[in-house]
Amino acid sequence: MVTISGILSSMGKLLQGFVPIGIDPVYFWATLLISFGIIYLLLQLLPLFKESRGIAFIVAAVISYFVASSAFATIIIAKLFPNIGIAIMAILGLLMVIAFLSPDAFEGGLRAAPFIAIVAFIIVIFLTYSAVAPELSAAGYISEGTGVSISDDDVAMIMAAIIVIGIIWAIVGTKKPEKDYLKLPKWIFGKGWK
Repeated sequence: MVTISGILSSMGKLLQGFVPIGIDPVYFWATLLISFGIIYLLLQLLPLFKESRGIAFIVAAVISYFVASSAFATIIIAKLFPNIGIAIMAILGLLMVIAFLSPDAFEGGLRAAPFIAIVAFIIVIFLTYSAVAPELSAAGYISEGTGVSISDDDVAMIMAAIIVIGIIWAIVGTKKPEKDYLKLPKWIFGKGWK
């Protein structure tokens, strides 16, 4: 008798056969899907592959399988993308705080955008390295001595200082447009809003 649970367990065993020995299946499939999506989209930008999506699909599948078959790459990619997600959420939160404290901060463009991008990039690289280094040293890819001796409290203090400085710089550094505060009284007396 065929059951759904039997089909799913058979499919799981079939998919397990694709995973190379010594690589975590979750890391393998996450790396395969992420790298496939990125490679396929990049191939679609090339004139050679714009018309032939099938060939682009095959090339992206093969390259992403080889990337996912590397234990070194799977460890790094599996740790990198969650940190990128955290950085994007932090940037959006920072922009919301700036918009709440100073609604006019974004009218002339945000001068702090390069600063925010550089800080987010440094934080993503540091978080990824601190998460990847123990696994890479346990796997024998890097030596035990590599790394930075900095405590979590130091990192939290530096991040808080950067965020506060960034918010102050974005609010104070933006050029505020001149407003006519007499618009409402003029409108009330029938002289128009302009």
